[in-house]
Amino acid sequence: MNRIPEGMDKEELLKEVWKSCTFDEIIDAGFEMNKCGASDLINAASEFEDPNKEYDEYDIEDIVKKCSLDDICNTLQNEYDLKNIIDEFGLDDVLSSIDKGEMLEYLKDTYTLESYIDEVKEEYYFDMYNEIKSDWDWETKEILEGVLPDSGDDWREFLCDHYIKCSYYDNENFNKGLQNILDKISKSSYA
Repeated sequence: MNRIPEGMDKEELLKEVWKSCTFDEIIDAGFEMNKCGASDLINAASEFEDPNKEYDEYDIEDIVKKCSLDDICNTLQNEYDLKNIIDEFGLDDVLSSIDKGEMLEYLKDTYTLESYIDEVKEEYYFDMYNEIKSDWDWETKEILEGVLPDSGDDWREFLCDHYIKCSYYDNENFNKGLQNILDKISKSSYA
């Protein structure tokens, strides 16, 4: 159907048409012969839009509404780093929208998660140790206060009954036993 008169190539024919006809006549002929339609004109005209045109937020909203989410995300990622996109949404908002199970599955077997678990365990063990030690120290102090003697007579009776093993009035054995205790203490690593 593309018959070009003999001796003329396509470019020469087009030059002749543009010399002989107006733009409106060419477009009208295209419509009459079903060679173009309104959408063809819109598409052709869109190629000549002003590249410096500034869009307001309503124009952008209209454009975005006409696009698929996939196209929007691809365009954003072609233009911006993913980190910047996430920062714009807000990291807390992004993280709160992710299923916690999926997040844990993603972190499974990573150094980050293992390190975090170790840190939590260490903190837990440290807290438990301090709690038990505090209870133990308090209970030991309370027990010792209840068991250890208050007066000199009570001390003598306590030492005679539990360490020296002599009668309360046996000064000689009591002094030897007390000296033995002092000798042992003087040989400790704290002396």
